[in-house]
Amino acid sequence: MISNAILAGFLEDLKDVISLPAWYIMNESVKSGVVPEEWKIANVAPRYKLAATLIVITQYAWQVKIRKLQLSIMKDAIREHSRNG
Repeated sequence: MISNAILAGFLEDLKDVISLPAWYIMNESVKSGVVPEEWKIANVAPRYKLAATLIVITQYAWQVKIRKLQLSIMKDAIREHSRNG
């Protein structure tokens, strides 16, 4: 059995070679309305790119920083109020 990681890497290396034939086969399938049986039983999962992961991590980091800033402002306001209050 071929590992999914090896297969994904292999396909990544050959993307320039296989993209046009794959596009043609998919378009012909859509035009004719005939889907190969192998496509119906395939277990396909998206391969996420590192950039998308980094964007999510960066967004989370900014949310954490903003939340910490909000808490700091609230603490300062509470302290100020209790001193004057």
